[in-house]
Order: sequence, then structure tokens, then C-alpha cells
Amino acid sequence: MDIPAQLLIAQGKGQKIKEEINKYKEFILTNNRIFHSSEIIENLLDTQVSAPSRGEVNSWVDSKFNHIPVVCVISVLSGLQSNILSCEFVVLSQKN
Repeated sequence: MDIPAQLLIAQGKGQKIKEEINKYKEFILTNNRIFHSSEIIENLLDTQVSAPSRGEVNSWVDSKFNHIPVVCVISVLSGLQSNILSCEFVVLSQKN
């Protein structure tokens, strides 16, 4: 098993990342009273099951981290970080 899959799937750290993203998304959506930004936040922090490929339904964790080179996993994690910062910007820019 490759290192990213071993750390993030076998050891459950990918599931922990998903749970933390979902908790954070729920926190932002609960404290955000501006309806149209909720859809943006939902899209940026989406952790739903990916569309079936070749008849298989992959979990979010599998689709992000299974059999993916280390450099791509770093890119995925950087993208998640960027999406979180974008959510913060959306919320803060509308709190005038």
C-alpha cells in the first residue's frame, strides 16, 4: 500500500479530515445568516460520495487519497486549505 493511502485511509486520518471539514462547514453554515453564500460554502466544502466510476461508488476519502501519488495528495490538501480560506472570506466579506 502506498504511503498516502496507508496514512489517510488505513490509519483513518482521511476520515478524520472529512469529519473536521464537515464540523467546520456546519459551524459556518449555522452562524451564517446570508442564504446565497450558503450554497458557495456547501460547494467549497463538499465531502459527499463521488460519482460512480466504472460501476463503483467511492467514498470521499478513497476518491481523494487512494492510489494517489504523494505530490497529488499535497495538492489536494492545499486545495482544501484554500477552500477553507475562501469560505472565511465569503462569510467575512458579507458581515458588514
